[in-house]
Amino acid sequence: MLLKLLAIILAVVLIFRLMIRYLLPALGLFVVKKASKNMEEQMKKKTQGERIYSKGDTEIRMKSNRTNTTSSAGDDDFVEYEEID
Repeated sequence: MLLKLLAIILAVVLIFRLMIRYLLPALGLFVVKKASKNMEEQMKKKTQGERIYSKGDTEIRMKSNRTNTTSSAGDDDFVEYEEID
């Protein structure tokens, strides 16, 4: 009975270690590739426009007409600081 319990525990530990050794790196690689692809698409969207059609090597993008309202050259505020002694 005790030998059977130890064998089951050993089998579970070995299976768990194998899963960590082989499945976890594969899962991590998948997540990193997906995040990289999303970041690349966001940068392309920002610089080249939004993708509206893609087939093979052909890709059609449409640039956005909206302007960036957060950083405009004439909207800087001047703040005067005073030293406190």
